[in-house]
Parts: sequence; C-alpha cells; structure tokens
Amino acid sequence: MTPYEEPLDQNWIVRIFDESTKVRLGVDHLLSRKAVWVLGALLTHAGLRSSTDDLLTIQNALDGVQIFALSKLLRASAMQVTGKKLYGPRFELRKSSIRVTSPNAVGNAFLAPRVGVVGQLMRTLVSVASKYSLSERRHTCFAMALWFVLISIHPFSDGNGRVARHLFMRSLLEEGCGGMEILALPLMFQFQGARFDSAALLARTGAHSELLGLYGDSLRLAKENFTQDLMLLERSVEIADATKIAERLGSVRHALGALLGFGGNAAW
Repeated sequence: MTPYEEPLDQNWIVRIFDESTKVRLGVDHLLSRKAVWVLGALLTHAGLRSSTDDLLTIQNALDGVQIFALSKLLRASAMQVTGKKLYGPRFELRKSSIRVTSPNAVGNAFLAPRVGVVGQLMRTLVSVASKYSLSERRHTCFAMALWFVLISIHPFSDGNGRVARHLFMRSLLEEGCGGMEILALPLMFQFQGARFDSAALLARTGAHSELLGLYGDSLRLAKENFTQDLMLLERSVEIADATKIAERLGSVRHALGALLGFGGNAAW
C-alpha cells in the first residue's frame, strides 16, 4: 500500500454509518424546503460559489422548479447498482485509478480505492445506507457520513463532489434541516483544511471520532455566526423576494469566505 492509498472496505462503511448515527446534533429551527434548496445554492459545483445567475436560480427555486446543478445531478435511479455498473444520468463508474493532487474535500494527494473494488464498495454503500430508518438518521451525522463515504470511494470518472453534495442535501431534506447543517460542511475546511485533512486520514483508517467531532464543532460555529442570516433568509423566501434572498446569500457567502480565509470561492 502506498502512503496515499486508503484501505477502505465494506466493514469500514458499516462502522462509519453506525458511529455517525449515534452522534445527536442539536437543531434549533427547521427551515422550509424552499429555504433549504435556496441555501443549497452555496454547495454547487464551484464550492462556495453559487450559480452564475443568483436571481434566476432563486426564482426557479421559489417557483418549485429545481433547475440548478445541485438538485438535477442525481435521480433515485442513479443509486441503483447492477453488476459492476452504476446506472444514472451522465454518471459511470471510473475505469482507472485516480489520484487527486489538488486541495479537495478528500485531502491532498489522495489515491482512491482501486478500480476492482469500487463496484462492491458502492453496492455496500447503497445497502448499508438504506438500512437506517428516518428516525435513526434524523439530526445525526448521517448526511455528512454519506457525503464522506462517497467522496472517499470516488467512484465516478467525474462529478464525485457534486454527487456527494447532492446526496448530502437530499438526506438533510428528508431528515428535516435547520440550515446550519448545510453551512457546517464547508466550515469543516476552516484553517486551510488542516484539521479536516488529519480527521479524514484517521477516519479512513477506522478512527472516526475526530471527523464526527469536527462536523459537530463546525455546526456550533455556524450557529454562532449565521443564526440571524438564516432567519432573514427564510423570511425573504416566505415573501418570495428574490432580490433580498440574493443579498442574504451574498452575505452568508462573504461571511463563510472570511471564516475560511478566502474571498468566497472554494474547490472543496
């Protein structure tokens, strides 16, 4: 095994989900479904950068037409695994080894599991994740674990981060989301991601407590910094004021950038 190779196996997937659902997260206020999707614009393909047209994105969300990248990336059928293929729109399992050498949510110089085990790891992911009831998942670290397992397997030739963030959002929507859980994900990468890199390395060797603790700490940081912003955002959504929503999202994006040490964009 090279220094970068991650020894993931089926038991690792079982353990991380088991431990993640034992961590209870305090959720003070649940956002409406539309407010959650609008806030989810911060988790599109370009990291913290929203889509190219905030107002159009927001207006379509308010109209109930979820057209922005976050919500279109994956249908339920995309997680149906048959044989060695994963069926779904535009996605296929990668056919070669992949090493991620740029700063990314998987960490620096990350070598994903070898091609021969990707199909089985994905089947295990689908099987294990589907066994948890909604009550077992609600207000725990389940959604974060789902995101982390998928980016660790890195099964696709492209779009791994986008799919992982989409599943994270879908899971939170099903469980009931207070908004802070969404913001906690990018906040895991504060201080140039050094703590995340260390936590991710430990988690992929079976020691998950630091990663789960980091998500909990990031959730508390989100509550300390964004409670008023989310209240104002939800109020704007209720009255369907797309201009004010864009202003609120811009405020949140700017504050996230300041906390993370960059100007508002991130390739995580």
